[in-house]
Amino acid sequence: MLATLGSLTVGRMAHRRHMARRRKVELIDGSSYLGQPLPFSISTLILIEVLVIGYIEFQRNAELDPESRLYPGGSYFDPLGLAADPKKKSLLQLAEIKHARLAMVAFLALRSRPLLLVKAHSTTGLPT
Repeated sequence: MLATLGSLTVGRMAHRRHMARRRKVELIDGSSYLGQPLPFSISTLILIEVLVIGYIEFQRNAELDPESRLYPGGSYFDPLGLAADPKKKSLLQLAEIKHARLAMVAFLALRSRPLLLVKAHSTTGLPT
């Protein structure tokens, strides 16, 4: 849900012309995020992401018990111990799955809107 909110916020703040200019600067002067230079190149960031996510997925798939492998969050789901009751914990896990699905649908709607309504893209300022 935060990614959806972030996409809406950036879309409202930045204009298409400004975003196109920012992309050119990123390719010429190195990687940047919101105008701040990053210490890595884009290829290094992609490599880091692939390695970290690959390691996490490998560790998740190495678990033999299907129940402990598939529930959201693993053993780190409730690090503060807010849901000490197993029933409350299972309800929170179900709510997390529902919120994630809702966030994916909302983000898909944000990304498909410019494709469906070309005029809306130029008037609302949503990024493509």
